[in-house]
Amino acid sequence: MLANRKVGWVLGGFSIASSWIWAPALFVSVQTAYQMGLAGIFWFTLPNILALLIFALFAPRIRALLPEGYTFPQYIRHRLDSNRVHKVFLFPYFFYQLMAVVVQLFAGGSLLALLTGIPLTTVMPILACIVLIYTLISGFQASVVTDFIQLSLIYVIGLIVLPLTWHIAGGFHAISAGFTGTENIKSMFDPGVAFSFGIVTAIGLIAG
Repeated sequence: MLANRKVGWVLGGFSIASSWIWAPALFVSVQTAYQMGLAGIFWFTLPNILALLIFALFAPRIRALLPEGYTFPQYIRHRLDSNRVHKVFLFPYFFYQLMAVVVQLFAGGSLLALLTGIPLTTVMPILACIVLIYTLISGFQASVVTDFIQLSLIYVIGLIVLPLTWHIAGGFHAISAGFTGTENIKSMFDPGVAFSFGIVTAIGLIAG
């Protein structure tokens, strides 16, 4: 189930980074950057970094306390020694996982449906079956390798697309004109953005 617990830090790090760059992160980051400029992307990125820092601090501690564990709910049951609390904790945990899977299938399926013309109701089950098949074959290792390939593609495509965008847009002057976004927010630390978007995002990400 856990690739014999021998996932190295390179593959593991790539896997965590790739998993963190899911559909809502891609769409929301672009939207906030477009609307609120640097302030929007800053207040979207900061809570994500904080959430990962918390993960980095607590994960080794949890692993030390439950070295043969598989899931965070299992750790909760072990730590609190309560099946009742464990069952209560499982409800939001399962809901969060279900939401994550559905939103990924919907976003990826929508993009493929747009590119291929195949109906979304057909694409989503196909995507789900593909992931299920390679996961059944190699388990967690398949997931980690897939994440590694995905993040590598993001880097490679980014190295191609970003310079092209810079050139086509007209260089730094043209791009910097969008730093304030469509809402013309001049300060990256604008309190309106912080309180209406940043703190709300932070609460959701850190709680998740």
